[in-house]
Amino acid sequence: MNAFADVNWSGAQTAGDYTSLGVVTVDANATFAAGTYTFDTLIVNSGVTVTANSFAGAGVIINANSMTVTGTISAQGTGFAGGAGDGAGVGRLGGCHGGFGGVPVAGSPCSAYGNPLQPTTLGSGGGPGTGTAGLGGGAIKIVVNSSLTLSGTVSANGTAASGSAGGGAGGSVWIVTTNISGAGAVTASGGNSSSSGGGSGGRVLVSYSGTNSFTGSITAPAGTGGGTWAASVGSALLIDSTNNDLYVKSPSTLANGTFTFRNITIPNTGSLSVDQLGFASNAGSGLGGINASVASGSSHGGRGGYASSWVLAGPTYGSALEPITKGSGGAAAGSDHGGFGGGALKLVATGTLTLNGKITSNGGGSIAAGSNKPGGPSGGSIWIVADRLLGSGGFEAKGGYAVEGNGGGGRVAVYYATQYSSSLTYDVSYGANNEGTQAYSDGSLGTVVVIDSTNHNLTFPVSCSLTNGTYSFNNVTIAANATVWAQDGNLPGEGPGKGVASTSASNDATGGGSYGGLGTSGSKTSAGSTYGSATAPTEMGSGGGKLYSLSNGQPGRGGGAVKFVVSGAMTISSGASLSVKGGEWFAVGAAASSGGGGGGSGGSIWINTNTMTAPNSSVIAQGGAGDSSISSRKGGGGGGGRIAIYCSGTCITTSALSVTGGSGASTGASGTRNIYGYGPAVALVFTQQPSATAVQGINLTQGPVVGAQDADGNVIPSYNTAVTITAYSDSACTIPATETLNGASNSSYTGLAFFSSMNYTRMSTIYLKAVAGSLSTACSNAVVVDTNPATQLVFTMQPPATAIVGEDFSTQPVLEGRDPNNLIDITFNGVITIVAYVDNACTVMAGGNLSGSHTTSLGVANFANVKYDNGGDIYVRASSGSLTSACSTLVRVNIKASPWLFRGY
Repeated sequence: MNAFADVNWSGAQTAGDYTSLGVVTVDANATFAAGTYTFDTLIVNSGVTVTANSFAGAGVIINANSMTVTGTISAQGTGFAGGAGDGAGVGRLGGCHGGFGGVPVAGSPCSAYGNPLQPTTLGSGGGPGTGTAGLGGGAIKIVVNSSLTLSGTVSANGTAASGSAGGGAGGSVWIVTTNISGAGAVTASGGNSSSSGGGSGGRVLVSYSGTNSFTGSITAPAGTGGGTWAASVGSALLIDSTNNDLYVKSPSTLANGTFTFRNITIPNTGSLSVDQLGFASNAGSGLGGINASVASGSSHGGRGGYASSWVLAGPTYGSALEPITKGSGGAAAGSDHGGFGGGALKLVATGTLTLNGKITSNGGGSIAAGSNKPGGPSGGSIWIVADRLLGSGGFEAKGGYAVEGNGGGGRVAVYYATQYSSSLTYDVSYGANNEGTQAYSDGSLGTVVVIDSTNHNLTFPVSCSLTNGTYSFNNVTIAANATVWAQDGNLPGEGPGKGVASTSASNDATGGGSYGGLGTSGSKTSAGSTYGSATAPTEMGSGGGKLYSLSNGQPGRGGGAVKFVVSGAMTISSGASLSVKGGEWFAVGAAASSGGGGGGSGGSIWINTNTMTAPNSSVIAQGGAGDSSISSRKGGGGGGGRIAIYCSGTCITTSALSVTGGSGASTGASGTRNIYGYGPAVALVFTQQPSATAVQGINLTQGPVVGAQDADGNVIPSYNTAVTITAYSDSACTIPATETLNGASNSSYTGLAFFSSMNYTRMSTIYLKAVAGSLSTACSNAVVVDTNPATQLVFTMQPPATAIVGEDFSTQPVLEGRDPNNLIDITFNGVITIVAYVDNACTVMAGGNLSGSHTTSLGVANFANVKYDNGGDIYVRASSGSLTSACSTLVRVNIKASPWLFRGY
């Protein structure tokens, strides 16, 4: 092939450097073997297809100074063969890659894989079924130093299947350019299947650092298919790499983890999803239970649903304020799969997140065949941190579908610093089932919080669940018509005031649970006893008496326990409510006519605030209802819970508080409800503990919040004496830690002292001691501070200004491995190489030999026996692997004077 003139290409080509050819024009169909191709200018003409062959297990990389594509560059079907790959389909299932392949029948689906920000992986083949499986798409990377004009197509599609086989998954397309223009298409679509699972979409990333006038499409759609569950899309992203801005203009599946950009824009044509990227079937902390062939739903932010087996759903788990946990998979029944939970996604926009599409972390669906009824998976987590949050799009973390026991809702937390759109929507509902109504469901909504991080305000924008615990903010608002439930008290048949359990199926008519008020006896067993404090309520409600036979349903569980510490206003808006109501006895079908359990008792609500407004009967700790449907077998009503409200300013009256007992064989007794004032401050308290884990030099994800409390444990909203926090190395806060705790004082606050910019500068385990005036101090839980991996070497001891040829330096150099914040990484122990250079930038090597050795301990490298064997001015460059090297100050190396010069010979 000529190496001195512009050329035209066609046919088979091999990898290599073709910059010397000038302009390379592909004017007829051609095939590029796997490997790297380098051009000055590459043109792919209209009507021409360049096939990028990835069969060797690697893709095609094209480097060019400029590039124009009016034809097609395609890696269709050049990925993994049928039944092969990291996400290979089995049976009739579609192949996986950027998303999930389609599932036409019961079975275990494959998993998504690959990096959405560095897409290089091949698409997997579909399941072979009884036909010909679709092939996965290959991988193409295009790097253009100047301008890419794309009016044609760059694709890495999976191929369609024949017969009952599954479609192949899309492959990878990665474009990196300075400028991009044109109206073409970049795609990695899954292959279709007529009756089985379609292949998932692949992964596409287009990144530019200069100008963008591209008006074409960037997509990774799924292949179509038949059967139970459709395949899902892959990832299709556009990034301005100079400004670190992300654009998502079509539906995209991302990946679990944290992604940080300046601005993120998702129009109404786009979406970001981590649907079904959580725990697989039969895995996760909230896994539902199973009895015979019927499973209850899995839980996360909300509880999963009961099924006709009456086995309890799994426990809720994770944090409402910092949601990082994945949703639990559905419980399998027999050989039938329970589906994948929603994933866990944290998006950080240091500038603006504009959302007019959706961000989702939904659970999938259980896959049932025959009489088996697997449980539904739970929704996952979405955590948004942005300076400005705009748009009218929505967030979803919904539970998954099941025949009976559906999955509980997930968790959504949104933080903004300067601007927030009230037009955004939220959906954390529990999953559907196919009973027509939610007949077997006792599932619950997940959690949703919106937090103004600048002013430390909390809003509940929609109805949702609330995790038990303490919430400390300047202002708290429950939006109009929203109900916030903390329902997760003691389980049925558990708790200090639980109803008396039944000892036989014929006695399954049990007493209600008690707490602030006494539950009532059922037809067969009595209620439990009251317990807890009326002035400082912290206990959960107790469950109704346990039934002997699961076939008679489940008694109610107790209400939850929440405390709000609010330095400003606690506002429950019109039509809204805050509830820790006890659960009701629950059964349908045959169980509804055979026996009744008691209701659970109400839980605890403890509010410390300056002012509070709320409608009548909107703060609820009522007891749950027992069964009253059969005259001879009635369950007792649950007793009311406990509510204590402390205000220093304008406050509600007791008409806003409802602690009535639940109905049943007879109505349970009311609990306690009181409104109080504060006593004098006596001690400090961490109303919000610091994050349990941290990274040196980086602000705690959850900064501590400190308040002053009276003798009854109420945090006083008017206290404002300066608070100082110091780090200690022991849990009693008696031995001071040795390094620096930044952001450790707050003298400008009222009621609650927030420490949002706190960090510690050394890897260790610390405890935080809060001090203010003469009050008793407070000592926090442990904070395990991890190292931030070293990225650079730094001289902490420079070599001497002068030295003698061949003799050890009088001052031996010392270096540290330091992180991006210039803090020492005490885990660094890499090998350091030292070389002599003649310039102070350490770019031109000197001619002599610089020798020496070193030992490294706790990130510090101490050198010994360093010497140079030649005279002259040198600089010492120290390097270690990928770390940024260090260049020393000047060392003037002199030749030692001969003693014979002074003997007079």
